[in-house]
Amino acid sequence: MARVLIEGFEGGGTPYGWSLKKVSIENNAGCDGNYCARFTDGFGHLIYPLRGGPYSEIYVYFKWKITSGTAYNWDCISFFKYTDPWDASGWLANVRLTASTYLFEAWNGFRANYLATGTTSMLPYGTWRHVEIYYKPDASAGRFVVKIDGNAEIDYTGNTNNNNGTEIWAIGFGNPLGNAYTNSHGSIDNVIVDDAEWIRPAGQTQYPRISGLFPTIGGTHSQWNGSYADIDDKPPSDADGITVNALDQISSFGHGGLVGSVEAIRTVQVDAYLRGQGNFAPKNVKPMIRTGGADFLGADRAVPYLGKSHYARKIWQVNPQTGAAWTPADIAGLEIGVKSGA
Repeated sequence: MARVLIEGFEGGGTPYGWSLKKVSIENNAGCDGNYCARFTDGFGHLIYPLRGGPYSEIYVYFKWKITSGTAYNWDCISFFKYTDPWDASGWLANVRLTASTYLFEAWNGFRANYLATGTTSMLPYGTWRHVEIYYKPDASAGRFVVKIDGNAEIDYTGNTNNNNGTEIWAIGFGNPLGNAYTNSHGSIDNVIVDDAEWIRPAGQTQYPRISGLFPTIGGTHSQWNGSYADIDDKPPSDADGITVNALDQISSFGHGGLVGSVEAIRTVQVDAYLRGQGNFAPKNVKPMIRTGGADFLGADRAVPYLGKSHYARKIWQVNPQTGAAWTPADIAGLEIGVKSGA
């Protein structure tokens, strides 16, 4: 019962675990940190299979802006009953923006049955909006809540599912079906999904943001070959990196620290970009952190063969050394790294 997804696109490259088309990861006005995702034409979309799922209900937060006008409706977010939806039968529900007026509408199925419309427009163009959604699929006791900038726009109870599913396997943003009569021009940032609570809880004044922390100095462990300067690329580069060909080896690094005021720290996530070369001995790598003088490891992630690359990822919602919420002091002293394994 915790965070399911945290994606701020801060790696600067193709985001881990997503399927995407007609999407550019770039820096433009209003991005938190260095990067956000921009839909480069009306057919642009991002789809993410929810790891650890399926889920009977989810809470979603993201920043969204539209950047140009269109006579078509805009697909914003979709909820899927499959990890890889291929036609409208995979849709549980959908939120879109109306053409011209740009109000949020909630539908069950892929725009199969209209449920409700909000009152706040996404205009003017180029204005970032904070969107929060609660979605529970059910043919009779479902619920759909949509907020813009903290204000409830839609709160619908009833049939929120047109395809006889009660489990959410994936979410998508933009225009996943490539429908010529919908559009997805705009940008998105700070996508966060939880299976138990609102991303911005009652009483929290700041909206969520995702800060990218990158290695800037060596840490306690240095058993891999190479230094922090080999792994600070944005986006990740195959031209350099730290290397190892032995088991149970750890390297850890300090980072540049948080920027700006912080009201609360809800989660720490480590992404490690992996690539195998030749006949390597370590078949797996674990992402790791060091806090309070102790090391904590994520699960094994297989190292890819044949020149392919992928990520190892671990989310720590609380400080594993204290069992309490993360503090700015915890983050200042945090080391991030990797451990090789069989």
